[in-house]
Amino acid sequence: MASSRRWDASPIAHPPRAVTMNATAREETSATNASAIASHVDTNEAIVSEFMRSLYTYDEPLSILLIGLYSVAFVVGLLGNLFVIAVVIHLPHMRTKTNMFLMNLAVGDLLVIVVGMPFTLAPYIYRNWVYGVVVCKLTPFVEGISVSVSVLTLLAISIDRLYAILRPMQARLLLSGRRVIVVLPAVWLVAIVIASPVIVVNDTAVQPVTHTVYVTTCEEKWRHIDWKNTYNVTVFVTLYVVPLLTMTAAYVMIARVLWRGDLLVHDVGHRREQCTSHLTRSRRRSVRLLVSVVATFAVSWMPYHVVNIYLDLNRSSARSVAIATHVYPLVQWLGLANSASNPLCYCLFSRSFCKALTQMCCFWRRRVSVPAALQRDVAADCGSLASTGDKDCIRVVPDVRRSRGGLRAVTGTYRFTLPRRPWAKHRRCGTRALKGSNGVERTSSECRELITTCETTV
Repeated sequence: MASSRRWDASPIAHPPRAVTMNATAREETSATNASAIASHVDTNEAIVSEFMRSLYTYDEPLSILLIGLYSVAFVVGLLGNLFVIAVVIHLPHMRTKTNMFLMNLAVGDLLVIVVGMPFTLAPYIYRNWVYGVVVCKLTPFVEGISVSVSVLTLLAISIDRLYAILRPMQARLLLSGRRVIVVLPAVWLVAIVIASPVIVVNDTAVQPVTHTVYVTTCEEKWRHIDWKNTYNVTVFVTLYVVPLLTMTAAYVMIARVLWRGDLLVHDVGHRREQCTSHLTRSRRRSVRLLVSVVATFAVSWMPYHVVNIYLDLNRSSARSVAIATHVYPLVQWLGLANSASNPLCYCLFSRSFCKALTQMCCFWRRRVSVPAALQRDVAADCGSLASTGDKDCIRVVPDVRRSRGGLRAVTGTYRFTLPRRPWAKHRRCGTRALKGSNGVERTSSECRELITTCETTV
């Protein structure tokens, strides 16, 4: 017990110098560790910061230029295609077969503008994909559908115009109004089938940069590279080369007939000759419009297909990297901008769309009621053409709208210009529209004939 008490009573004594040396060593060790950790953290932060800066593909001026190009195409395409859809839906006389196809084209273009452009531009500006797997799969899928719809719609229009001019009776049976309603969903179904592989192979890929930093990309994941090359070449041939050659041949045949004047008939009376001649001129304007749309499509998408095939066949060269970085975004913008150029072509080459734009924008034009007597008179005037056998000039269902120059009677297919107060003096000439092509006003007898003259709307 004594020894025990002694052991308890005599604690271990450490020299004061030893205590001082151990404390200093611990401080030096802690300082060294803190410095190493801080240096490691600074190094990681520098790496992460440098990597985050590398995610921006271009310098600020080039990024601003690319954003500006896509923004202009987005605004023009959005407003233009909405205008086309609104005109065809709102104005009865614009619901022709050709315009129904053009509205279908506008719907596809609108999808490109709303869905395709923003999510195509985003990875070019900032490489990290932050929009999720669903958007990664849907964006190229919607783009593929809309491009396929555009090509197939233009192809259907060319076939319809070819039959309408060369074989008019067969055209009425082949593409009647009801069959057009069936053709349009079929176009979308075929487009979905063509673009379906894209939604399967597109997916997100996560790549770690550090233990806590990851970068996500949206890319195509093909099991074999040959499958991708085969698909791209097939799309190029079936959605560009073959349709373009077919449409070119169709419009060459149409132009030969229209500009040769084969549709003019001179042995059945002056009135039918006048209507047929006017119909020919209107069809020429329609062909100019459609050829401009096809030519714009060909010019817009040719660079994209050429660059895409070149990159697929030359993957490892330094030139391919430079083209993929600096050229590919521009050619893809040019292809997508085709969706914004179509409404501009309508306004430049179609008088009916220009007039419809004015009618949609002018709020003072409003619908007015028309006495039944006027409807019978107008129907009788234009119906007199039916005696000649010209069935293109007998569809009369007046739809009257007020304008500053008088009342305009509009039918489902044709338009007849009447003077102010037509129910009182509908035989009198209106000074706005009843002038000849040389600007000289017509006489009363010529005016009465002109009221029954058909003006085909595109």
